[in-house]
Amino acid sequence: MADQTREAGSKLNPLRALGGSLFRPRRAMAALSEAPRRRWWIPLLLTLAALAMQGTAYARADHELMYRHQLAWFESMSEMEKGPGAEPPTKTDPHPLNVWLPIGGRAVGTLITWLIWAGLITLATTFLGHNGARFRATFAMVAWSKLPLAVRHLVQFIAMSATGSAIYNQGLSGLALDSTPRVPDFSFGPRSYAPPARGSAVLAALLGQIDVYVIWSLVLTAAGIWAFAHMPKRRAWLVTLGIWIVTVAVTLIPPLLGMGQGVNLF
Repeated sequence: MADQTREAGSKLNPLRALGGSLFRPRRAMAALSEAPRRRWWIPLLLTLAALAMQGTAYARADHELMYRHQLAWFESMSEMEKGPGAEPPTKTDPHPLNVWLPIGGRAVGTLITWLIWAGLITLATTFLGHNGARFRATFAMVAWSKLPLAVRHLVQFIAMSATGSAIYNQGLSGLALDSTPRVPDFSFGPRSYAPPARGSAVLAALLGQIDVYVIWSLVLTAAGIWAFAHMPKRRAWLVTLGIWIVTVAVTLIPPLLGMGQGVNLF
């Protein structure tokens, strides 16, 4: 079995590695661990492409919603408030900076997240006495294990492009707090904005880190630690879940301090 895995790794096909890392994690990660070139740039480019597609679809849908808000505000004003010659807001395309700056920030955040995961996995496996993988190899494994998140970006791009509605609630966060902007009701004058309760914001930040794609990625990560660090399955899962809990805890700091809903690291 080991000879077959080594032979498969030496002849690793990028397309087979791509499909295998998504649907046959243990075999794919075993082959990647034996491959002389792990081609981590493939999942990186796919992730960046999917992220750009999802980001552009979100920006267009969000811009459309903001236009409807402005139009509702204009229509709620009296003729005296509008003034002579007032015209309704013009529908425009989102400014390129409003599209690509968030995408660039998320791309940088994705790379930093991968580096953090690779560093923590390397430290954890070394601490537990398993020195089977170097940082560079671990980083390649993390890159491949995050492919389900690229699938999520692609699915959201298709959904937002088809419906024209932005996805404001990631993961299960909508169960605790609906972040979808509402068209204001101006029938009784302006409404003041009430920030969400801190408990709801914290719970939403927590639930926002949970969906089927995150679970899928964690399964791949555990399989990668098993293959790259030669670690028993239980310890591989212990390391994976331990790092996930730490990273999720970091995302809960901003809402705990009343500084928004946190950052989705997945």
